[in-house]
Formats: sequence, C-alpha cells, structure tokens
Amino acid sequence: MGAARESFSSLFIPGTLALVTAFVGFITLVLIPIPMIRELGITASIGVGYKIITNLIMLPVVASFFRYSRSYALHLEELQAKRG
Repeated sequence: MGAARESFSSLFIPGTLALVTAFVGFITLVLIPIPMIRELGITASIGVGYKIITNLIMLPVVASFFRYSRSYALHLEELQAKRG
C-alpha cells in the first residue's frame, strides 16, 4: 500500500504535465481546417485522455491491492541493498 501511494504521489505531477501537454498539442490539431487532420487530433486526444485515466489513476489503485509476504519484502530489500 505504501509503495503504491509513494509511486502515485511521485509520478502524479510530472506524469500529468506530460500527458496534458500532449493533450493540448493534439487538441490544437482540431484548429486546422483539414477534416482528416481534425479527426486525427480528436482521436489522439481521446487516446491521451484514456492514458491519463489508466496510467495515473487506475494503475496505482490496482497496485494497492497486491499483497506480498514479509519474507518476499525482506528479500527485495536485500536485493536493493546489494545494488547500492
């Protein structure tokens, strides 16, 4: 639970800024008076919107439901300590 909370809080702002920037970039394609480009901008904006929902909201929530044994957690801590 703590790892999911930590990953969410540390990735939320930079992840949101990157995805919102991409969203705004694709929305500007809607201003171009070519129908195919306009369609592309709308479709890409919807895709980025779904990515915001899945990666920044749903993934940390799902990760919070995983439970690991204490021995597995200690093993991971040992591995992390060996790496430096």
